[in-house]
Parts: sequence; C-alpha cells; structure tokens
Amino acid sequence: MINNLITFAAQTEAAKALYTVDWQDWVVIGVYFAFMLIIGVVFKNVNKNTSDYFRGGGAMSWWMCGASAFLTTFSAWTFTGAAGEIFKYGSLTMMVFFINAGSALIVGLFFAHKFRRMRCVTGVDAIRKRYGAFNEQVYAWQAFLMNFISGGMFIFTLAVFISPIFDVSVEWCIVITGVIITIMAVTGGSWAVVASDFVQMLVIFVMTIIAAILVIYMPEFGGEGNTAAITERIGTIWDKLPLRQRDWTASTRLPIVFIWIIAMLFNQFINMVNLNAGGAKYLLARSDKDAKKAAYMMMVGFIVGPIIWAIPSMVGSILYTPDQLAAMYPKMENANDSIYAVMCMRVFPVGMVGLMACGIFAAAMSSLDSALNKSSGIFIKNIYQPLFDPGANESKLLLIGKLYTLFLGAWLIVNGIIFAQIKGIGLFDLALMVGGIVNIPMMIPELYGIFIKRVNDWVCWSTALIGMTVAAAGRFLIFPSKTFAKTIGIDFMWFIKMIGLEDVTETETKYIKFIAMIILTVVVTFVWYMGAVISYGIERDPLPHVKKFFDNLSTPVTTTAEKSAANDMMQGKLMGWLCISYGLVLVSFVIITNGSGDICFAAGGLSVILIGFLLYANYLRIKRKFGHLENAVTDADDALENSDV
Repeated sequence: MINNLITFAAQTEAAKALYTVDWQDWVVIGVYFAFMLIIGVVFKNVNKNTSDYFRGGGAMSWWMCGASAFLTTFSAWTFTGAAGEIFKYGSLTMMVFFINAGSALIVGLFFAHKFRRMRCVTGVDAIRKRYGAFNEQVYAWQAFLMNFISGGMFIFTLAVFISPIFDVSVEWCIVITGVIITIMAVTGGSWAVVASDFVQMLVIFVMTIIAAILVIYMPEFGGEGNTAAITERIGTIWDKLPLRQRDWTASTRLPIVFIWIIAMLFNQFINMVNLNAGGAKYLLARSDKDAKKAAYMMMVGFIVGPIIWAIPSMVGSILYTPDQLAAMYPKMENANDSIYAVMCMRVFPVGMVGLMACGIFAAAMSSLDSALNKSSGIFIKNIYQPLFDPGANESKLLLIGKLYTLFLGAWLIVNGIIFAQIKGIGLFDLALMVGGIVNIPMMIPELYGIFIKRVNDWVCWSTALIGMTVAAAGRFLIFPSKTFAKTIGIDFMWFIKMIGLEDVTETETKYIKFIAMIILTVVVTFVWYMGAVISYGIERDPLPHVKKFFDNLSTPVTTTAEKSAANDMMQGKLMGWLCISYGLVLVSFVIITNGSGDICFAAGGLSVILIGFLLYANYLRIKRKFGHLENAVTDADDALENSDV
C-alpha cells in the first residue's frame, strides 16, 4: 500500500506549482463539518449536571483526556505560524514542540494527579479553594474578559489563513466555523468537546503522515527515474536544505539559543499547568492514574508529531523563497505562513486538499470548542452562581450554561468579524502581546500555591499584579518598539549593548526580548511571593480553607472496577462507533477520487477504522463481565466531587 501511495509523487502533475481546489475537496470539508455536528448530538444525553457538562463528571479515560490535552496545546498556528517559522528560521522552531514533550513529562510526574485531586469543576474553583473568594473573582473576571478577546482573535487567525487558499471571504469562514463549533459545544458539552478532539487528532495525524510521505517522494528528490529509496531521499533533502535549517547557530548565537530554550521550557510548562487552559484537562480524568497517563500520552505526541509536521515546511525552504510565496498569496500579511498549505497543495491528489483543510480546522477547533466550554463553566460556577444565584439548582445552572455558551459562540463570530474589518492597526499582535503579559503572571501564584501552605490570600492577586507590571516594563522599557523608544528617548538596543552582544540579528533580538520578559517576571514574582511567606511566619498554622485544600491534595482519587467499567463501556462504545463511521467515510471518498487519491483515503480511512475496532473490542470485553452496568455512567467522585474533604 505504501508503494501505491507514493507513486503519486512521480506523476508529472505533482510538479505543478499549486493544486486547484476542486469540488471533491468541498465534499470532504462538508462531510467533516457534518460529522463534528453529529458528535454533539451523540453525547447530548450524557450530561446530567454541570459537572458532566463542564468537565465530563471527572470520569473520562486517560486516552480521551490525553488526546484532548494534546490537541488543545497547539492550534492552527502549528500549520501556519510555526510552519512559517520553520521555513524562515529553520528546525530550531521544532524545539517548541519538543519542549512541550519535556513539559508534559514534568506535568505527568508532579502535577497531573494533584490537579485531579483538587476535585474542581473549573480551574477557578481551585483558586477559591486555595486563595479564597476574592481571588476567585479576580481570576474569574480576568478569564471572562480575556476569552471575549481571544476567541474572536483565534477564529480570525484561522479565517485569514484559509480564506485566500479556498477563495472564500474571511467573514464567511468565521461564520461557518463559529456556528459549527458553537452548536457542538452547546449540545454535547465537555463530552462532545473531548470526543471531537480525539477524532480530530486522528484526522491531523492521518493528514500529516500522508503529507510527509508524499513530500519525501517528490520527483525532485528521487534521482534518475525517481527510484531512490527513502533513506537516499532523506539524505538528498538534508543536503539540499539551506544552512539555517541544519545549523541552529546560523541566525542565532549558541548562548542565546540555549537560554531561549530554557525560557521557552518555563513558558510552555506554565501554559500546561494553567488551570484555565491545558491544566484544566486533568480535572476531567477519572483517577490519579488516568491524569498521569493523559500527560504521558501528550508527551509521546509531542515527540513523534513535530518530526512529521516539520517535513513539508523544511522541504519547502528548498523549493520556494519568501518572495515567491508573497507573490503567490499577496493578500496574506505573512506569506511564509502559507508554506505548509503550499506544499500540501503541490503534492496532494484530488480531495486531499480538503482533508488538509480539515486538519487545520481540527487544530483550531480543538482550542476554540474547549475555550467555549471552559469559559461557560467559569461564568456559571464562579461568577453567576456565587454572585447572582447561590441557590440555583443543577437543572437551572445547566440551562443557563448552555444559553451562555450559545451567547459566547455568537460573540466569537461577531468579534472575529470585527477583527476582519480593522486594517493596519496591529490589534492582533497587540492581543497576543497582552495575553503574554497577563497569562504567565496570573499562573505563577497557582503554581506556588500547590506546594506552599503558609501565606496570606492577598499574595495571589498581588503577585499576579506585580508580575504583569514587570512583564509590561520588560516589554516596553527594556525592549521597546522602535517607535515607542524614539518617542520616550530610550536607546532601543541599550540592554543588548550592556550585556555585550553587539550587532545582534533580527532573530536574536526577538529571542532576547522573550528571554528578558520571562526571567524578569519569574525572578521578581518569586522574590515577592517568598517575602510574603516569610512575613506570614513559618510557625503559624495555615488558614483553614488552605488546610482543606491540602487535605484534598493528599487524598488520592481512585475509582472502583464497577465505575470504571460503566464509564469505559460508554466511551469505548460511542468512540468506537464514531471512529469506525468516520473511517468508513474516508474510505468511501475513493468514489470521488482517482489514482493515488484512492490510496490516500483508503490508507487513512483504514487506520481510523482500526482504532475504532480496538476501542469497540475493549467495550465488548468489558461488557462480558459488567454488562449489567452498561447504562450506569457515574461521576468519578460521587459525594466527594464538590466537597472540600
């Protein structure tokens, strides 16, 4: 089958500059979107209360949590911005993903099980249990406001990339994607979100593996008669790569590279333990062991995945220049970001470009639907219920949660369209910068609070505030923009000169700015937090609610064989059928394709079907022993779920 798959690369048509999007591609995209909507309907009846709706009742298996945590850690940026960075600067950019693997290992060893033991419905619940009600409101409103900005920004990013490739307006891309994400999140809650993440992970890996194989087997790297073996082809590609792809120090000096990697490790780790982002996925796991396994699954994904994803962009640096990409996509602000799509469109047969779009949609949708679900959970459990309706029952909260998810989805669409209408002001970069300045300082008290008992509650909001102030100062004063530097009369390069780095490149300047912000924020907030610990007194007993919080952390979350069986049967049965169904759909696309397109869809579809059969076989195995529990899906913690132990 592999030999048949790669024969497409030898065809003359593969050498054309770009593939024309055809009706077969639209069929593939349309079926994909329809399937995502079906997932919401399938899991509609699983949600009995807000715990189910916002975090799956804390009863999800490790493979579902792990797939969702893995997929939401990256977005469409993987195939746009990251691909463009690899194309321009080389394989050093891949270190971002390998660093994610290292961060996931740390999370699995030391944090994932602690997050699960917090027994929280939302990440902000953990702030309340650790630092009190005032800090809960600080973090809840911060998340509330940031989600209103970030949701529209993310969907706008996706639309800007997809629009010129498929010749569809940015506004229509935003509306269609936003409607589908919202319907799925509203109908199925966190179960549908995580289930879609699992299926979308399979879509991404199928698409990227096929893309990597076809790129390696392009005629340009096949020698005479296009007969070279894969090892010879990889050697040819390596020899032809520009120096910047093979040598990390070609554009950046080694000391800066080393420090940048350390700073990036901390940055990615902070994002993974952010209980309003990646860390929230471990609240869904049914036990300590499942939470740990989910983190290790993510680690494996970030070891294997980057090698596959980087191949088209690295090979693209041999075949294209930045000027050529700019000429091909003049409407794109940064045409380098199109390199992954350009390479796929160059080698993919009929219909496979549609699957490429599905992969990019999957990467973006995984972040957006998770953000919708988490944002709604925070609004309901940490703003609406405690402030406006403390006595509300679960049915009322569940209804309001769905209505708010619908409202937030509508706002996501409107906000994305607003971004699309604003030209030349740089609001997108501004939003990214504000997110960077806010997120790390807000997460540092979360991190310290897991290990340090004796400190007053005010240290949480004050550490976050000081961290944001320092991060902003580092961005605007130590490394201001050239325009801002000229306005306030500060030498733009004074800090670089002070540490003895003359004649820095543009790339080095970018890395140094990032390093400085991270180091300043970490050092200053650590000193402040430790000062608060000393002022509290090491002999003084911890506050009562803090003692309860740490009692939770020391109480393992386990699950009985019966509970595991009931939940495993539901997940194995539904996910097995979903995977088998989608795999059959992929195989059926051979009807509308031809030649190597048949082989691509057949190979990808059979892979997904195999995974579906394995999941369904596990369901049947459990059913033979616990068949009487098949419809008895329960919360993992039952009475403990919302208690403080």
